[in-house]
Amino acid sequence: SFLISTSIILVIGILYGQIISTLTFLATFILIRQYTGGYHANSYIMCKLCTVISFGISVFLANVFPVPRLLFLALLIIGCVIIGFFGPIENMHKPLTDQEKRKHKITALTLYVIWSVTGFAISFSMPLVSNTVFYTLCAIIILMIIPLLERRTHHEKITFPHPRRTYAAIRADLLPHAGEAGPVQGDFGGKPGDGAAEIGGHGGRTGGPGGLSL
Repeated sequence: SFLISTSIILVIGILYGQIISTLTFLATFILIRQYTGGYHANSYIMCKLCTVISFGISVFLANVFPVPRLLFLALLIIGCVIIGFFGPIENMHKPLTDQEKRKHKITALTLYVIWSVTGFAISFSMPLVSNTVFYTLCAIIILMIIPLLERRTHHEKITFPHPRRTYAAIRADLLPHAGEAGPVQGDFGGKPGDGAAEIGGHGGRTGGPGGLSL
């Protein structure tokens, strides 16, 4: 399933002479989305279609609309807020434990910041690649927002996690237990699951992390 989507996108990119933008999209989308989670389509065909559409829109916008560098800062802030409060948006068919959710959140935030800063830095020398990174990050964030809007539409309750409680949970996951010696444990692993970078193939709305009350 994952290989099929990747192959289709690579073929389209080669046919339209957008191989660099295609590889940039795949590297950004696959690496970050497997930890952020987000919208999952209801069928196998819609899964492939949504993934290809995300690719097509991102690459098209990257070629047509140059990104002002100030927007990278705005996207960085918006993305960190959404990932920090709501990530990961898990697939209800592949639930995560609380520890896995914290690791996914930390990894997603780390990768998102690195990619945003990198996209801004290369905007001076490789504007097309920078634009592709920007619009791909936008796609990832939008795909996180869609399930939240679906819950609002169906009058499901969405609650924000308490900031102090969230910080304490992340700190407890990173720091060693009291009295134990050793370095800070920064396990940024997490279980992405098969095909996690794609826009799903399972029915139903995606579930939310521990900070969301359904």
